Amino acid sequence: MQSANFTANIHERNFRSPFEKVKATNETLVAVDGRNLRSLNGNWHFIEDWYETALRSCWCFEDSHGEPADFDWDFWPMTKVPSVWNLAKPELKYFEGLGCYMRTFDQPKTDGRLFLQFEGASYRTYVFLNHHYLGMHDGSSTPFTLEITDAVQEKENRLMVCVDGRRDPERVPMDNTDW
Repeated sequence: MQSANFTANIHERNFRSPFEKVKATNETLVAVDGRNLRSLNGNWHFIEDWYETALRSCWCFEDSHGEPADFDWDFWPMTKVPSVWNLAKPELKYFEGLGCYMRTFDQPKTDGRLFLQFEGASYRTYVFLNHHYLGMHDGSSTPFTLEITDAVQEKENRLMVCVDGRRDPERVPMDNTDW
């Protein structure tokens, strides 16, 4: 999936297929009773990705391979999570496409396993941590869990979540309906 530059996959129609091989499951939700929990709710960087460049050019998981030279994640506008991007600003009211959320966090060392648990994201969600692809999930209102034990670092973890909110005949809501 490596790209020589950020336009290498611009006309590739099947650019999502490598991501679809690793799926998150909602069958393995992790019980939270007795666990140390940490919320990542709050301020996240967010951009609407009109041309799905983040996935096409592998920005999410290839350190500096697909990013334009003048690209800086930390200058993306901020938004609150959880939220609905269509309500964030007027020009996004009818936006359907890929939205990319990014934030960093530190994680103290632990001897146990670590998980990210999502309460829901509409509709198809791709999750990356420190340039490692963790998996994807389909379903708007269904929670899902991904293990991050092998990808997490003690300092400056970069978590990127790309959410595809397009309506589609094989999704709920379908292409001719809306919530």
